[in-house]
This record gives sequence, structure tokens and C-alpha cells, in this order.
Amino acid sequence: MKTNAEKKQMRLRAQVALALTLGMSILPAAALAETITTSRTYEENVTVTDDVDIADGTIIVTGFNDWSRRHEDHTATLKGNVRIINPLNSPRQILESLRRGGATSGDYTGILIINPDRTKTVQLQGKIHVSTSGGSKHGYINLYLRGEDSYFAGDTKENATDSLEAYGGVRLELSEGATWYPEWEEHRLSDSDPNNPANFGRTGGVTNPNKPRGLHLSANGGVIDMAFAAPHTPRAAAVGERTLIFNNTQTALNGATFRISTDLAQNKADNIVLNGATGAGNNYKLQVASNPRVNDALRRANYEIAPTVAGGIEVLRSSNANDTVEASEYTMRKTEVAGLLRSDFTLKPVLSEAVESGSKVVRITKLLVTDEEAEGPALQAADVLMDMAVAQMSAWRGENNDLHRRMGALRAGGESGAWVRGYGGRNEFGRHSTTGRYSGVQVGIDRAAPLKDGTLFTGVAASMMNGSARNSDLDGSYRSHFFGAYGSYMGKRGDYLDAIVKYGRMTNNATAVFDGSAFTGGYGVNGWNISVEYGRRMPLRGHFYWTPQAELNYGRIGGTSYTMRAAGLPGARVDNDAVTTLIGRIGTQIGYEDAMGSVYLKLGFLHEFKGDLHMRATYGSTAIDRSYSARDSYFEYGLGFARRVGRADLYGEVSRTAGADAIKENWKANLGVRVGF
Repeated sequence: MKTNAEKKQMRLRAQVALALTLGMSILPAAALAETITTSRTYEENVTVTDDVDIADGTIIVTGFNDWSRRHEDHTATLKGNVRIINPLNSPRQILESLRRGGATSGDYTGILIINPDRTKTVQLQGKIHVSTSGGSKHGYINLYLRGEDSYFAGDTKENATDSLEAYGGVRLELSEGATWYPEWEEHRLSDSDPNNPANFGRTGGVTNPNKPRGLHLSANGGVIDMAFAAPHTPRAAAVGERTLIFNNTQTALNGATFRISTDLAQNKADNIVLNGATGAGNNYKLQVASNPRVNDALRRANYEIAPTVAGGIEVLRSSNANDTVEASEYTMRKTEVAGLLRSDFTLKPVLSEAVESGSKVVRITKLLVTDEEAEGPALQAADVLMDMAVAQMSAWRGENNDLHRRMGALRAGGESGAWVRGYGGRNEFGRHSTTGRYSGVQVGIDRAAPLKDGTLFTGVAASMMNGSARNSDLDGSYRSHFFGAYGSYMGKRGDYLDAIVKYGRMTNNATAVFDGSAFTGGYGVNGWNISVEYGRRMPLRGHFYWTPQAELNYGRIGGTSYTMRAAGLPGARVDNDAVTTLIGRIGTQIGYEDAMGSVYLKLGFLHEFKGDLHMRATYGSTAIDRSYSARDSYFEYGLGFARRVGRADLYGEVSRTAGADAIKENWKANLGVRVGF
């Protein structure tokens, strides 16, 4: 039987182990659901919420219809983000919905539904397949693509010469800029009226709306792209020589945008043919996404490219004379000077409409092109790499400042000890609306010695931190390792003086992807930091107290030079000046303390006196200088606790900033344990 002392020691060990686990694991990364990265076959009803990210693979769902009286529909519903990319023209399908069994009658099969809530990103490249052989129904696929980041680059395996309705069907819904890059030149659309049971298969004698017979296409708000085979991948066919035909169109393409290529100097343009268009009048938009003469418009406005054919070149013909077509702008971006600069060419066609032999015929008479110079992806990556130095310094500074955050509630007469803490946070910084996330672990050990009317703690500490930086154009990451020494004096009257100095190395990397090409940069640099803090705990009524504090924090990150990589080749040279930061903080804690520990609120005002950054990027004869100042004034507030458990102190804190312009701390969290010995 264990003694009370042994039981107490066991509880202490358990609590310390728990605290160590929490301290080591706090916010290193958000817990993510599992991502499916390999092919899957579903042979039962299933709803999948995990993301799918498969390279060269297939999602298959099968139903059963055989002579042994096993008749089952199986439905697989994918509700996460879905990305399946197979090589163009690969014989391997990306999606298959099939039937197993030898029965030739009955419509029992596999049903695949992707993004039914229309809230996720779907990116598909390759063919989809809904049949095996014979004339009975075999499978149904429902694709709901919403948003400019969603696309389907491919087609059904069954082309226009097949009767897709005999095999099953596909529903393809495009909305809010989602894009279809069709492979086949001709498509027959099926009647998709939801009120007509003949348009759908049946389950157990009841019409099933997830069994669309044939090709059900809805493109209101979507894009049908003839100019590219996939994002950033031009078609192999010559520019301006493709014809895309839709039969039995009805009103399925009302609200769609058609994106074509042209070579007007050679009197060539892609052409859309809409047979069987019905309704009072459908409206379409037309964009020109490429033309060989676009570069002639460099640094010009409303530059005209026109054909020599009188009346223009036909680009759309609809069997519905009441249909209308609206010219829509398209922006084509090209990089210059190894990605330091970018040209944004805005292309807008000028169209004419006429009714000929009962059909609406639309022709392009000219193309207006305007070019604007903008920052290139390499320059943006270099900017963020420069900004990350200060953001990293901010996170790094969080390892140092505020004694309570770093080491918990030290007290006069305290013991020597060791401590560990985990911390993490999220911030926003820079001119490119960059969001940073970071996490780290810091450990230390110190020795306590009496000094006059108090106790002096002297020790060493080491830390490791990882972080990421992301915005709409690029991804970045950073890492740091530091070693430091500190001294903390705790007076019996409640006053304290804390100082820490550390030295270490940081590495930063960033990648911007533009038009399928990566622009990357990275460097390693050394830095050091020193922080001095003074405060005094003053008792209030009862167990309450308040602690005024003042702190000065100085740091410096060395200068560095590196060469960007542009699409795998050496690019611009970037020179970053050294960065110096000097922050002053005044603040207070107001808390409640008893024999078990304390809880407190904190509020501080901080001012960055320095924080100036400068960078120069050069390539050939082009040199671009960028400067940025992180000087700022802001408030920090938070909530913390410290709890005594035997010879261990558990402590934690959450905080955020307000009023910051240069670096906004959305939140910062800290959890640690100190064990005396």
C-alpha cells in the first residue's frame, strides 16, 4: 500500500507529464483531417468528408445487379475538397461509376456525387467513365463545381458518337466562375428538366434525381474554355482553329461564358455552334483568352488587333435567333525580367450580331488590348521574404518578453529548476495581406541563489520555432533555432528584474506560382536579441494584486543576399539590408492569487522605434528598390494563470494585439511547466 507521500508524488508526476505533453504539443499545427491521396473503390453507400488529392488515380463507385437477386444502388458522396489530376490524354479515368453483375435489366448501379453542398473546391483533369459494355445502364456521376478555383479539364470517355443515355449519365453544374475545358469537339445535351421523370434513372421503381440520363449541363455563371486544355496549358491545336458544337442545347448554356482563342491577323477565331437552343432568348458572354499579337500592345492602351475580312470573323452561331452575346474582358498575365515585373493585358472583343437564315450569328470585328505593368511573382516573393524577417522577429520576441509568459510565477526564495513551454500564434503582416502561423518549443534550466533581499535565477535556454506565411499568391515557411542565457532577480518586496540574451539562426523560404511556373527564393541569416524587463507586484485588498511593468527589447537580423529561381532557372539577385528592431513596452497585470496559484489580466502599450526594411532586386539592367517601415504603436491584452502543484508550476497565457498596423497578432498562446529541484 502506497503512502500519502508516494501517492502525492505519483500525482505530481502525472500532472507534470501532462503539462509537458501539452507544452510540447501546443499549436505546432492544426489537427487536419486525413487527406485521401490514392485511388479508392467504394462498394457501399458512403459519405466522405476528407479532402481528396490524387495524382494519376481514380475514384470508383460500384453498384450490383446480378442474377442472384442482389440488386443494389451504391452512392458515394464526396463532401471535401477534391483534386484528381491525371496526365492529359491518359487512358486512365479520374472518376468511374460502374455496375457489377450479369443482369441486363434493371437500373442498379454506382452513383458518385461530388461537392453537393457547393462549398468546396473541385479540380479534375482527365476522363470520366460511366459504362463497361452492353446497352444497360451502368453508372451516374454528379459534379457540382463552384468558384473560380474549381475546374474540370476533360470529358466523358464516351464521345458524341456514343449515346451516353444508354450507359448512364453525367450532371455537370458550373457556377460562379467554375470552368470546363472540354476535350471533345461535339456534345449532345440531354433534357435536364427535373420535373420530367424520363430524364432520370430509377431506384426501386422511384425516380432518382441523382441518376441523370445523358449529359445534363448547367453553365449559368460558369466558363467553357476552348483556348486551353487545362489551366495554364494551351491546346495542341492551332490558335483560332477549333469548333465546339452543342446539340439539343435548349437553355442549358444560358448565362455561360465562352472563352476562345483568336489569330485575327490570320483571320482565324475559334467558333461555337449551339444547335437546338430554345427559350425566349439566352444570353452568353464571350472572352478572348489569347492572340499571338498581344505582345504588340506592351505598355499601350486600347491597342487594336483586327482581321482583314469585311464584317469580321464568325465566333458563335445559335439556332435561336433571340439569343444575345455580350463581350467580356479577360486579363492575360505575362511575366518579365525573371518575374520581377508582370504585364496585365486586358483583352476585350468588339462583336457584331446578325440574324441569318433564322440563326443568331456573332462575329468579332476587332480586339482591344490594354497593358498595365504590375509587380511580378518573383518581386512579390522577395517582398514577403523581407517582411517575414520582421514577422519572425515578432514571434521570436515572444520567446523573450514578459517573464510570466516565459517562466511562470517565479518568487523570492524559489528553487532551482527546469522548464519547458510550447507556444504558437497567428499574425498578419506586410503589404500583400500575408497570414503567418507559427509554433515553437522553448526549454531552460537555471540555478537559484540568494542575493541580498531576494533570489537570483541564472540559466540557459534553447528554442526551436517553425512558421508559415501565406497569401493568395504564394506560400512561405521559416524556421529558427536559438540558444540564450538569462538572469532573473526576484525581490522579497515583489520587485523583479529579468534579462535574457540569445543568438541563433533563421531560414526563410517562399514560392509564388504563376501560370504554372514557380518563382522561389530563400536564405539563412543569423540574429540576436536582448530583452530587459522590470516590474513590481503590489498587493491590493484581499488576494488581489497589480503589477506595473516596463520592458525594452532590442534585436538585429543580419543582411543577406540570394538568387531567386524562376521556373527552375537562376533569376533575380536580391539583397536584403540588416533589420534592427527596438520595442518599448509599459503595462500592468491585475490578478488574484491564493495558495494554489494565480489568474490575471494583462494590458500593455508597445511602440516599435525602428523596424525599417530595405531590399533591392536586380536582373540584367533592371533594378528595383523596396523599403518598408514596421514602426508602429499598439496595445496588447490577454489572460493568464499560474498554478502550483507540488514542486511544479503550471502556467499559461493567451493574448492578442489591437491597433497594430505593421504586424497584427490575431492570437498568441503559451503553455508551460517549471519543475523545481
